[in-house]
This record gives sequence, structure tokens and C-alpha cells, in this order.
Amino acid sequence: MSTSQNSLGASAVDVDTRLTENNVFKVDATSAPYCEWFIQNYLTLLDPTESHMLSVSLSQGLLSTNFDPNVTTYDVLAPADAGSITVTGTPKTNLAFIDNNGASLSPGSPAVLNCISGDNSSTTTYTFNFVTLGFSDWAARGETSVSRSVPSQWGWKCPNASWVSANSTAAGTVRYIDNPAGYYTLGDTLSTGVLADTIPYKGRIMYTRWDGTIGVSGVYSFPMMMTAGKDYTLTGKYAWNSVIPTDVTSAHLIFGINAAADNSGVYATMVDSVVNSTDLLHLHNFTTTFQVPSTGLYYFTIQSNAAIMGAVADLVLSDGTSAIHNSYSQSLFASVDTKFVNIHGTVAGDKIRVYNTGGQMIKQLVAGSDITRINLNSGIYLIRVNETTLKVVK
Repeated sequence: MSTSQNSLGASAVDVDTRLTENNVFKVDATSAPYCEWFIQNYLTLLDPTESHMLSVSLSQGLLSTNFDPNVTTYDVLAPADAGSITVTGTPKTNLAFIDNNGASLSPGSPAVLNCISGDNSSTTTYTFNFVTLGFSDWAARGETSVSRSVPSQWGWKCPNASWVSANSTAAGTVRYIDNPAGYYTLGDTLSTGVLADTIPYKGRIMYTRWDGTIGVSGVYSFPMMMTAGKDYTLTGKYAWNSVIPTDVTSAHLIFGINAAADNSGVYATMVDSVVNSTDLLHLHNFTTTFQVPSTGLYYFTIQSNAAIMGAVADLVLSDGTSAIHNSYSQSLFASVDTKFVNIHGTVAGDKIRVYNTGGQMIKQLVAGSDITRINLNSGIYLIRVNETTLKVVK
């Protein structure tokens, strides 16, 4: 054997035996030499008193924070349709063992793994609690790390989709993109009455694509629990990003709340939105109000009739309105989302003024679309849209 090629294997010729120790260290190697060398004191590997775990894997969802062997209690962020999650641990040493490894975690039933040292002198108990993700988690809470920002970890599904972490540049994948280049909205930025001002979009989008292996039969879905009798308002933004199939100049993006992830169930609501190939990267608003027929699991779904690449952004689900409608303007209503009031039914150019209970005008703006979003503290406000008045209680 040549001294310049110190091989680990029978021949160092076959793919599986081309393992060399004098090559540059390569993390997650996918090509020769296929090896990763670690230098570690063997006493650590054989320490009979060590009872901590090295890592944890989940069949679905993700830990609320990255795993730390010295932290023994975790929330498991679980998609609403997860049902049960398998929790599997790996001991820090090859002498320790884990009692109840591969435990099943479900709502109301924590999973407990006991890591027991090789000499039985110590036990470290790790507890995992089930926490159901809600619709507000659709954008992964702004996570950007490679290990925590994959949309499918947070509950998104679509057959044959390739999911990757936020801001990846991998071709043909579905991922979050922060402050996407070229995306814009339209609106009056300086209250000048010019409603065609181009406003660069600063926020997080998620690509939704129907090209490649996904096809137009693909349905993107996000699970959530919903309650009968509540007035829900769903808002968001959408755009045609790219990929223009031959002879296709317009496409339909269909947003819905369905009882099934593949849209085979009953719709609680559906919005059919048209996008044009001459209007790429332009984020448009959509809104719908609805009730669900019974309390239980539902899916927000997105479908397209053409093999395009689209995007969604600013998805918000409010579970009730707090507005008293003016009798002669039933088309206007307000919904409250944390510190924001959303005025629905406005028309670009509408003049909006906000007054407090003392009659002082505290804000004025011009609507740029069918939804106007206002940042307000808790309280009671009179919001005038032209001559129409809404009383809003937050």
C-alpha cells in the first residue's frame, strides 16, 4: 500500500472502500473520500457514569429550541394533524442506554426518556411535551437556521415537493425567502393620491410551485384546529413568481379552507384569484370571511391550474370581528389581529381617518387596496372610511 494513500478498506478502489485519511476534512461528505474523522478521548466514549443524551430525533415537528444534553424539558412543536410523534434519543456514550426509547408523544401525553449510565449509577430524565402549532406558525416564526426553517417541519404538505431551509438557492425546491428581490406591492406611499406607487416588499414569502415533479394536481396544505360558531377572516398576499408555460398568459391560484389536505373534503371557503404573466412578482391581496360547520381539524390549501411558480405572504387568520357595522355600509367590516386592525372592503383611494373616544384624530391615510391595516393600541376607536363610520373595540 502506498504511504500517500492510507486506505481504510479492502482495495481502496471500489466506491465503498475509497476512504482515505490524508484528504481534506469534508463535512457531510457526498463524494470520495466519504469519511469524516473525529479525534476523541476513548475514556469519554467508555465513561460508565455518563447518563446524558447526545441528540434527539422526532418523526414529525421540531423541538422548541435546539437540543442541549443539559436541558431536560422540551416542548415539541407539532403540526395540528400530527396525531402522535415518535421521540428517539441517542446516548452520549456507547455504554449508556435509554429506557422507553422510541416513545410516543401525543396531546396530553408527554414522552419521557430515561438515559441510564452504563454502571447504573445515574439516570438523566428528559421530558417532551406536545404543543400544537397554529396558523400563525405558517412562516416558521421567522426561523432561518438550516435545521429549523424547513416549511414541512412546521406542518406544510404537498405531494412530491422538495422542501429546503429558508433562503436556500437550491433549484426546484419549496422554501421561505426573506425580503425577496423584485417583489413589490402598489399603494399611495405619501398620501399624494398616486395609487400606482411601487413599494418594495420587505417580509417573508413562501414559494408554491406546480412545475417539475409536483404538477397541477399538487395541493399545498397547512393544518389547523378551528371552532364552529366563530367568524373567521383569512387574509394574505399572492404573486406569480416565474415559470411561464407555453401559451399560458394567466393562471388561477385558489385559496381555501378545506376539511381535507388534498381538497377532497368540504370547503368552508374558497377564493379564486387570477394572476397574469405580464405581472410577475406583484403581490396582490386576498380576503375571505367564513365559519366552519363543526369544530375540528381543517386545512388552509393552495392550488393552481397551471404549472407556474407562485408565492404567498402575510397570511393571517383572525378568529372574530369586533366591529359594529354602519347600517348603510355592510361591505365594510373590521377584524382585529393582535395590535393591528384590518379594515376590509376598502377601495384604493378611500380616505381613512381614525379618532379616539375624545374625538381627536390620531391617524389618517389613503387606502391602497381592499384591506387597510392600521397599527393601534388597545382601546375604542371610530374609523371613518370616507363618510362611513366603524366603531372598533380592541
